[in-house]
Amino acid sequence: MGKRGLRGTPLGRSRDGFSTKIHISLDGKGELTKLILIDGEESDIKQATALIEGPKSKFVIGDKEYDSDAFIKVIESGGATAVIPPWENQIEQREHDKDLYRDCNFVERFWARMKQFRRIATGYEKRARKFLDFVCVVVIMVLIVT
Repeated sequence: MGKRGLRGTPLGRSRDGFSTKIHISLDGKGELTKLILIDGEESDIKQATALIEGPKSKFVIGDKEYDSDAFIKVIESGGATAVIPPWENQIEQREHDKDLYRDCNFVERFWARMKQFRRIATGYEKRARKFLDFVCVVVIMVLIVT
């Protein structure tokens, strides 16, 4: 174990200890389209472009963590509209559709169902492959039940 966490694991060091982040994208029906597992210390915006690659959509809805001028340009160059609220400390506030932003609850509800599985919520696995395998099993179970 070194400063940057355990090698070959999804664990990244943060001030609270080791952690893992799971990035997901859902379609308009609330079905999973992409899943990415990263170290907990890595910034969310680094995975943003990878999450929207693939099938084209009319809108890309995301949290403030995905607010970046470069990412907004990527979304708009793909022909979609960015529905991402800006940070409060931005000098130039960008408009976003608040009614469409409410659909972000698809992701929140998906996470609520995923976190019912203790092994996902606490991240017991110490190897990325095993953790990702279990995440995939839970995703299948969540999609079957809903």
